[in-house]
Amino acid sequence: MTKEIIKSIIQWDIRSWSKALYYWEEHINADEINNGLELGSMNGGLSLWLALKGKSMVCSDLKDAKKNAEPLHLKYNVTSLIRYEDIDATNIPYENCFDVIVFKSIIGG
Repeated sequence: MTKEIIKSIIQWDIRSWSKALYYWEEHINADEINNGLELGSMNGGLSLWLALKGKSMVCSDLKDAKKNAEPLHLKYNVTSLIRYEDIDATNIPYENCFDVIVFKSIIGG
């Protein structure tokens, strides 16, 4: 991955979170993932990461998920793989629907 893509995925505290990204890249078998949910997406970086791997994603935040995240996804031409929803992470309206759920720093933000 290029530095620009890593910055787009991680978005802030890149030095720390890029270590997690490299770990996930090494330990997650992307072939076993078809769809995922990103909680607390802010600008949709983790949805971008999985959409770039061809995975269908629900990109969510407490409010304004599409407004905040779609510009990044448009930049990388992955919007066809992403659906946007406003979801409260303490009341997720799905059960047993996703192969992976991703988030970072949604508690106490």
